[in-house]
Amino acid sequence: TQAPFEGFAAYVWGPDVSEPDRATFNQTAFDSVLEIIETARANDLELIFLVTPSHGYADYYYDAIGAWDVIEQWLARLSGRATVYSFSQANDWVNEPITRSMTYWNDTFHFSLTMGRGILTGLAGLPEAARPNNFMERLTPERVAPHVESRRQAVRRWAQANPSLVARFEDASQRWLEQNRR
Repeated sequence: TQAPFEGFAAYVWGPDVSEPDRATFNQTAFDSVLEIIETARANDLELIFLVTPSHGYADYYYDAIGAWDVIEQWLARLSGRATVYSFSQANDWVNEPITRSMTYWNDTFHFSLTMGRGILTGLAGLPEAARPNNFMERLTPERVAPHVESRRQAVRRWAQANPSLVARFEDASQRWLEQNRR
């Protein structure tokens, strides 16, 4: 598993990602989500949105580009319109140390089947002794700001504990900025 994490910085700051140094609220995308919510309601369907796990490496990227306000805006607006459960808060599964054979992650963005089973059993309300206590959190507009702040603080602790990954990320970021200064 270690190799996919090593390639993350080069990918994020590579030529295939448009404006990797910015995060903006995309109203058109949000309007599409609102259409999905209205379609579900019109057809008497329960719609549940999931904030899937986000490894510390990905959260570090969000922190580095100042994306937390956009994430908070999305989650606050979405949770005001629909049911939202988060699996992205910091815990032992989400912030599993990066090693060659990981249990909960395949790479920076793709969690493993073990993590997926944890999500499914959590949603089904089934007990699982190994699952962290804070594994699943219902988000409401009032709970979004503390949720985002908790993630922000957790990733800053994660960054202090993972200086080599942060250095690799910062090197790739600096190279991209030097090549793409406007």
